[in-house]
Amino acid sequence: MSKIVFLAIILFIGLPLRAHTPQISSIALVQNKENKWNLVISASLSAFQYELMNSNPDQKLDSIPADQFQALIVEHLKKNIKIEANRRFAILRNGKVILGHQTDINFDVSGMPDQLASLNLQQLGFGTLRDHYCVLKVISKDNSSNNFILQRSNNFSISLGLKNKAFVENTIKHSNNGFIVSAVAIVLLIYLFIIGYKKLLVSSRLNSFELHSN
Repeated sequence: MSKIVFLAIILFIGLPLRAHTPQISSIALVQNKENKWNLVISASLSAFQYELMNSNPDQKLDSIPADQFQALIVEHLKKNIKIEANRRFAILRNGKVILGHQTDINFDVSGMPDQLASLNLQQLGFGTLRDHYCVLKVISKDNSSNNFILQRSNNFSISLGLKNKAFVENTIKHSNNGFIVSAVAIVLLIYLFIIGYKKLLVSSRLNSFELHSN
């Protein structure tokens, strides 16, 4: 399966599948009505486990309590996420972890402007994982972005600017990614619909067979 097809599956089927694969994560930078900013990172629990083991092979994750494991996640992300907003660096604070098959981490982000005009963001929190993709979304109180893909080919980083009340990528290097993913996803959804329809037919025939047998 090609990387684009794999990514299309993840993006368009949604969280139930994403919650169990270490190859995909999401990161959202969101501003609320009080002008406060939060950063939310979501990934499978296994993604965090593999990343921490790769980053520190001597660490025995199976033998540490849950609160220590959560602290390791928070510190690892703080070290590996960089946010520069309007040419000023922001700081991640008060990391809160919700453990589960899908694990979520919420940070308060200090040093962010009330009006965001430019953003440079790098997310190396899963940088040791092979073929990992991170989906980025930025939402301010006045503007929002499309989904952007952070991956090894762009060093898990992106530069955004504001244009027509939307955050857009400053470079065109990966500008075709969204179109490619969307096009493949449409084909994929049709394929999944056909598969689901066939399964429904098989199930109906089995039920009919059981009724006749009884």
